[in-house]
Amino acid sequence: MKIYLVLFSFLLSSCSLFKNKNQPSTELATTKANYKYIDVQGELPMHRNVLFEESKHKLSTMIKLIDPDKKENEVMEKIISVSEVGSIKNRKTKRNILRPNISQFTTWLEGKRYFSQIKVLSKSRELIINLESPEAKWTGESKVSLPRSLSMYCFYTQIAECLKFSNVLFELKKNPNSSMKFGIIWESYPYMTEQWENFPAEAVTAARVVYDGDAENGDSKYNVEFNGQVAYFHFDKKFELRKFLWVAQGISILR
Repeated sequence: MKIYLVLFSFLLSSCSLFKNKNQPSTELATTKANYKYIDVQGELPMHRNVLFEESKHKLSTMIKLIDPDKKENEVMEKIISVSEVGSIKNRKTKRNILRPNISQFTTWLEGKRYFSQIKVLSKSRELIINLESPEAKWTGESKVSLPRSLSMYCFYTQIAECLKFSNVLFELKKNPNSSMKFGIIWESYPYMTEQWENFPAEAVTAARVVYDGDAENGDSKYNVEFNGQVAYFHFDKKFELRKFLWVAQGISILR
């Protein structure tokens, strides 16, 4: 199987920005942050690095879940996702978006490596999925069509940047009775069915985001609804992710 290599170099000593002239809150930046990842099995350190390459119009994220009990801080799970800066148009408006390009997911289950790569073909509206694992059902290449009913898609691990850059967060806060539909591409497909409860084995899910007011500390709260479940996102004043809660799966990500 031919696996496309993602060239991902983190130049975290510098910071580059892509600015929307009308809304400075949609800036993209190179950042590095540490979070606490909490689920039903316990708590783990999570490193989240974001690289924005302005000259290439690309945003890359790398997420690592670390095993703190190992001497060398062994990586238990790693996700690399790359999106391109683009735009979508309708009859009245033009919206900047992050267009998912490629992702690579690696995890270890019972000491065995499970790998998934998703390549997004925007023109044909397809996902090319390559799997490598010890199990025959999770090997080889497959294709999944993107629903034509949705115009904007986000990688699951890039939802925060995706909604920020597209100006959706600002628009919903300005019009709190409105909502925005988009599609979520799950980098961990199909292995998340082994990790999450009552979750369908699908690579793409239709979702809806709404503004849910402000927290006592001034953070802006947004609810992302999908498959009868809700994920709660809390953003600081710069629309940087501070907190993520997915109650149905018992997952919390705290900065």
